[in-house]
Amino acid sequence: MMPSGRLPLLLPSDRRAGEELGPAPRCDYVLLVHALNDAPILFPPASDGLVADLEARTASDLRQAVLAARRSRSVSVYVSLSERVGLPLALLRRRTPHVLVAHHLTSAKKRALHARTGWLRRFQKIVVVAEEQASYLRDEAGISADRVVFLPHHVDTDFWRPRTSIANAFPYVLSIGRERRDYATLLQAAEMLAPLPFEIVASSLWSRQGGATDIDILPPNVTRRGGLSYEELRALYATAAAVVVSLEAGTPYAAGATALLEGMAMGKPVAVTDTPGLRGYVVDGETARIVPSADPAALAAAIRTILADSPVAARLGAQARQAAESRFSLEAYVAALAAIVRSVAG
Repeated sequence: MMPSGRLPLLLPSDRRAGEELGPAPRCDYVLLVHALNDAPILFPPASDGLVADLEARTASDLRQAVLAARRSRSVSVYVSLSERVGLPLALLRRRTPHVLVAHHLTSAKKRALHARTGWLRRFQKIVVVAEEQASYLRDEAGISADRVVFLPHHVDTDFWRPRTSIANAFPYVLSIGRERRDYATLLQAAEMLAPLPFEIVASSLWSRQGGATDIDILPPNVTRRGGLSYEELRALYATAAAVVVSLEAGTPYAAGATALLEGMAMGKPVAVTDTPGLRGYVVDGETARIVPSADPAALAAAIRTILADSPVAARLGAQARQAAESRFSLEAYVAALAAIVRSVAG
């Protein structure tokens, strides 16, 4: 039950990126609005374009936090869907209960800020999408276990679904994303597998992070794409023979989770780097092939094994799709998050 006359206030980190590009997967905050009795939503204010990009984003996050703080009397619980707004709002010290959905709390700057201010102790619940982040909160940041929830990232299994009517006479390996990607290792593996075609989409419709700067010189069998809509990305997934998520060694947060889960939801066999941030998302040999970091030979061998055995590839893809539906669906994520919010609202 929500306090009479008051509702949670949802604070997304951004409006849907690429929403003007046509069909797209459903947004978590849209479903969450309905799950929480039409809870209001407050987006970051638009930048005026007079300052540098990074400064504009920082100013927008701060302004969103200030606007949210001014509405505290009408809010039962703040729901910050990113630490970009959750952090400044926590520092404003409002008494309204606060739920944070966090992605990367272990950066040097955020660790140092917590050491100075204890900002992470100002939330009633902190939801993280990587168990490594939950371990940091419990074991290092001093957050009690009852305030920490590991809730894996999600995927819209209605939008991202296998398209069995589509066949490709020229199979290729697909890799998508830019945050903490290790494309240097992927390109070395691609050279080992030439002339097998590789398609790399080193961009993101969501992430503000940079990256993917190590793919300026491509082998002849590798094509780089960019600026694609969700519909175009789905078409690439649909005709790919396999999906690869190659990540930097030791990545402590769930970078790569979006591409991993999209590939799984599309029923594709996936090869993914073993990183702390994605531990527990897949089972090696069952829902994906897990490979060691910075090992192009191991990555090439995993791809070769997938492509050389059609029954194995089909089994991996089918089990990946089943896992996407049963463990990582958007509906399950929103239901779990809504339950957390309601428990805090009282």
